[in-house]
Order: sequence, then C-alpha cells, then structure tokens
Amino acid sequence: MWLVDVNMRKGIGGPGLLILIGILAKLPELAWSFARESLIEYPTVDSVITFGVAIIGIILLIRIMSFLLGSEYRIPVQRIMIRNELAVPTYIPIKVLPSNAMPYMFGLTFLMVPQLLLPVLQKVTTIFNKLDISNLTSLNTFSSIFTYLLILIILGYGFAFVNVNPSEISEDLQKSGDYVVGMFPGDKTREYITHRLMDMATVGNVIMIFLLGGPLILSLQWPQLNSFSYVFGSILILNSTIVTITDQAKALLEKERYPNILPDLDIKKGEFM
Repeated sequence: MWLVDVNMRKGIGGPGLLILIGILAKLPELAWSFARESLIEYPTVDSVITFGVAIIGIILLIRIMSFLLGSEYRIPVQRIMIRNELAVPTYIPIKVLPSNAMPYMFGLTFLMVPQLLLPVLQKVTTIFNKLDISNLTSLNTFSSIFTYLLILIILGYGFAFVNVNPSEISEDLQKSGDYVVGMFPGDKTREYITHRLMDMATVGNVIMIFLLGGPLILSLQWPQLNSFSYVFGSILILNSTIVTITDQAKALLEKERYPNILPDLDIKKGEFM
C-alpha cells in the first residue's frame, strides 16, 4: 500500500502499474508451462493444433481489446467563448468499455462474499445449514457461472458511473456556460449523458459476457477451455493498464512542450528574468 501511495503521488499509472508488473512477471512462467506441456512433454497432433489456435486466439484478443479500449462515443459540446471555426471540436468521450477492467478485478472477490458469510449465518440460524455453496468460486457449474456473470454486469454498470459522473459533468458545463449540442443545460444534459452512459455500459457488458462468459460456458462441455476465460481477464487488465499509463505519459510529455506565457519572475529580487 505504501508503494501504491508513493506511485500515485509521484509516478504514473497509479495502482495499475503494480498490477501490470505482477501480470508481466507471471506471463513467462505460464507461457513456458503451456508450451512445455503441449510441445515437449506430451506432443500430439491435437496438442500442437491447440497450441497454435491458442496463440492465434490470444493475438486476436489483444487486437480486439486494444480496439475496444480505444473506441469511444463522443457527445459534441459547444464552447460559447470560442468563435473560431478552425478550433478543435470539443466533446465528452464515453468509452465502449466505460468500466474498463474493474469488474473483472473485483468480480471473484464479490463471488467469495457468500462463502465468507455462510458460516456466520449458519451459527446464527439453522435455515442455512443445508445450503452448500462450496463450488461457487470454482466456476464449473452453470449456476456459479451465471452468478459470476451477474456480478460482472452489476459491477459493469456501477464502475461505469464511477469513471463517468453525469451529474458532475453537467454541473461543470453549466458553470462554464458550455452546453451539449441540442440539449438544455442542467437536468436535461445530465439525463442525456446518463442515457448515453447506460447505452455504452450495456454494450460493454454484452462484450464482456461474450468474451468472458463464452469460454466458461463452453468449458462445461470442454474443460480445457476454462483457462481461456482467465486469459481474457488478464489481457483485459493488461491492455487497460497499458492504455492508462500511455495516456498519462503522453499528457506529461505534451505538458512539457508548451512554453510559459509569462517570463519567469524572480520572487526575491522582484524582477523578471
């Protein structure tokens, strides 16, 4: 926690940078283990084909996630203080995945909550004595997968409104005098941004269920596909963290390229340098 706090104050990437390092540290071991089992220890035609398909699938996933994380819906904004037709258009960006990788990061944690609470409830009352949820986090039954995907959907909507606050955005626009094109300032603007955010959160949830829930559901019939859902989650966290760090680095570099408008002032001598 101390290192995270230091990086948030003086570095870039925040806690995501440490998550990125943890994922990158495990990748060589996972890749070598998969390659050794498929190509060296137990080489068969099926294992070689599986290895090739897995590599192609991972490359496609990286491309798809990079595209999705970089895609956004833009709400045009009119700046009343700018009367220049050559000015760069102003807009409110809402990403296709507005919650980023946050639902996946916290999904399994929320899935473990019932297992932690059940022993306490069983001591309080006998109603829950026959209830067995020991396989809830194993994700090898349809009920556990359904519960997990439901948690991801709820977290997807929740973190979307954490990352994009319609009330704060509409209030800032109203204070500055700017407005969303075709919308009255205030409540109408807030409702419009909320509706667009809900649309993007829904699209993001559908994509997450398809890419993450698909392999989990198929793994009920073909257990070897179970690991691909975790590969998708790791790629999602990896890509979102890299995009965040890259954007912060670009912003810092762009900041240094702008010269000072006023000359430096020597406070002690009271003179301009």
